[in-house]
Amino acid sequence: MSRADDAIMRLYEDGSLREDLIDEEGAALLTWAESEIARIDASAPDDAAFQAGIDALFKLTGDINHAAGSIGQLRAHSVDYAPKISTDAEALGYTVEPATLEAALAQPDPMSAVRALTAANTGEAAPASA
Repeated sequence: MSRADDAIMRLYEDGSLREDLIDEEGAALLTWAESEIARIDASAPDDAAFQAGIDALFKLTGDINHAAGSIGQLRAHSVDYAPKISTDAEALGYTVEPATLEAALAQPDPMSAVRALTAANTGEAAPASA
């Protein structure tokens, strides 16, 4: 089993990475994380760098899970995730502009938030909310 396959298996086994989301939302988040594992695998020069990237990815995935899962609750609760997500994204080499992060956290529902947060952490334009 390759290191990427092992990381993907751990991703799907770790329920805490999607516990605040319904199945469809969690699946979207894990699909994004799986593609990030492939990117990290391709760019990591050695196993230590790969593991550091995976650790950062799992942390970011967990924070996106919690932030998106809090959509519809008190807005202040969601905003608390902005610094965590920004720091986690930087550990993966992404710079997420504060306005982009704020817009992602202001989505009307968890699925829109997952889509916006994962797009923001790949450098893609966030899709329009559903």
